[in-house]
Amino acid sequence: MVPTEQTMTNGQPKRLFTVQEAANYLGLPTKRIYEAVRRKATEEAKARFPVPAKKYGKFWLFERIDLDSFADSIPYRD
Repeated sequence: MVPTEQTMTNGQPKRLFTVQEAANYLGLPTKRIYEAVRRKATEEAKARFPVPAKKYGKFWLFERIDLDSFADSIPYRD
């Protein structure tokens, strides 16, 4: 298996994603994610991207399971 952004070198799925990786994984602009996690985020921004984030140093990290749950919650358009 060739390592990709979503897999680690041992072939296991990646657990934590940076903002850029989460944006790529979900197909969203990074701006939307940063708007939701910044300190003075508006309620509207948090509602558009309600995924909990972890702060590690200067990095915002997101759990894969939370990203998948968010993607599953997006309704299909009729």
